[in-house]
Amino acid sequence: MKNKKINGIQIIIILALIFSNVFAENNPLKGKDIVKLGTLQTISGEIFEEYSEWYLITKKDTIDLHFGPREFLASKNVILKEKNIITFTGFLYENHLAVVKFIFDKKLVELRTKDGDPLWRNTKFSRNNNRKRK
Repeated sequence: MKNKKINGIQIIIILALIFSNVFAENNPLKGKDIVKLGTLQTISGEIFEEYSEWYLITKKDTIDLHFGPREFLASKNVILKEKNIITFTGFLYENHLAVVKFIFDKKLVELRTKDGDPLWRNTKFSRNNNRKRK
């Protein structure tokens, strides 16, 4: 009888792990993934923020905007405001846009090269530069 309980508990644990992996986003897309999988497009819409993430509402979809490090965006003197209508150029994959450039306050703001390489690479805004070296 004891072996059946252990086997039942093991089955429950295995099922819980399977379902948690199916329903949880363990590996959210990063900008480099979107660049690799997506296509370069220009999209307009109204922006909004939810839980510190920015989204673009178009006539068809809601798109997650990937700007790169917040500090890099701030260094460009960009302070986004909800309900602004903005046109973004970037790599679109499913409902994710890795932003390459956009116009803000009549100025062109560039975040990536036309090939999708981040302009913050090898700068003080790079996550690799912020890691402690051993």
